[in-house]
Amino acid sequence: MGKVTNKMKLQMREMSKLGASQKKIGLIFGVSQSTAGYHISDEQKERILKRVIKTKYVWAGRKEYMKKYMRERYNSDPEFKAKIQKANRENQRRKYGESKQMGIS
Repeated sequence: MGKVTNKMKLQMREMSKLGASQKKIGLIFGVSQSTAGYHISDEQKERILKRVIKTKYVWAGRKEYMKKYMRERYNSDPEFKAKIQKANRENQRRKYGESKQMGIS
């Protein structure tokens, strides 16, 4: 299903007021239960947005940490460096093919 329209949001809220569950509303409109809840309840929308923002910052920090860790390990551990270089060569072969690696057209 595509984008949830304003008309659909209003219908979802009306169905919720009449006692329909979020799961049932989601099935009717072809969206997940959490998407239906997001559009029905302002409180749930706030909780979801806070969780998304928190997760975004956690993953950004984790990504920076891993980059730093890998860089330090690559520069300090010769076995690890050799392993990474070998994996990179294999990836290049798969990506560009053996013939281009050898200079054959």
